[in-house]
Amino acid sequence: MRFARDGKARKGRIEKPLREVFHRMIDTGNPMQATGINLVMSTCLLETLGVPHIPADFADRMFP
Repeated sequence: MRFARDGKARKGRIEKPLREVFHRMIDTGNPMQATGINLVMSTCLLETLGVPHIPADFADRMFP
């Protein structure tokens, strides 16, 4: 949560070591095993922080 708060306050400018650790934590998850970090934040904030995510309209684009 602190990563998200700091990133929002700094408009995504987060120190590289902190960003790398956060992304490693995300990468340890496995959607097929339902493991990982539950990120509850807006798409805008995810994009500001550079966090990989599935866009909300993903299904609509896959199945028009």
